Amino acid sequence: MQTINKILLTAAAVLATQMSFANAINPATMPFTDGQTLTVNMSDTDNNRLVVVADQISNVYCPDNVCSLQSMPSDASGAVYVALNTSQPLTMYITTRDGRNFSLQVTPQQIPGTTYYFQPMSAGISSKHFEKDTAYEELLTNTITGMINGQTPDGYGYENCSVKSNCPNVSQKTVYGVIQMTPVTEYVGDEVIGVVYTLKNTASKPITFPASAFNSSGVRAIALSQQTLTKDSTGYLYEVVTNPANGNGE
Repeated sequence: MQTINKILLTAAAVLATQMSFANAINPATMPFTDGQTLTVNMSDTDNNRLVVVADQISNVYCPDNVCSLQSMPSDASGAVYVALNTSQPLTMYITTRDGRNFSLQVTPQQIPGTTYYFQPMSAGISSKHFEKDTAYEELLTNTITGMINGQTPDGYGYENCSVKSNCPNVSQKTVYGVIQMTPVTEYVGDEVIGVVYTLKNTASKPITFPASAFNSSGVRAIALSQQTLTKDSTGYLYEVVTNPANGNGE
């Protein structure tokens, strides 16, 4: 992906409601990074449903004769249904269409069938293609638009910044001494990361500010939900920044 000057954008929008998961009985959402091992309980009497959000499970490895696996072509989520043929703990290895890998340490239990949504926090292979094949200005605009609409770009990881161990590259900041910036979510691509902040005015009077007030090293694009905040009101800031792990600078 080529490197050019930063782009400053202004967007009159607010952060959309994040994805909700319907048609699941007591589903659990488990964030993961590539190669991570997660610990889960599964039913050994009913089918269990496994979904990788915004991706698709391509293979599940279980020890011989321990699992029965089934997928449904009509299921757009790419879910895999797992029936356990054992009451002993086991390890499953999962690979996805987008090149992600993780494992599950499974404890079988006599419980109703479980549903797990696994939320990738790291970029997949398609994010590299997306960034490589998209013109730079279009990439920044599409990433900003996706964040505003609460949509994860193809192949990007998603991190909830309220979880202490997530979003290691961002932190709470203060601008103009009165505008508190608090990171909310990250969308992690191969070369860039999209970050959503809340902006709160702690002053006793309205504050007006340009997008450039939030410019800093590594920032490639900025959008604001609004440019004026009244006392104690909240807005949103959307940034696209260089991924320090893979990015090639500003």
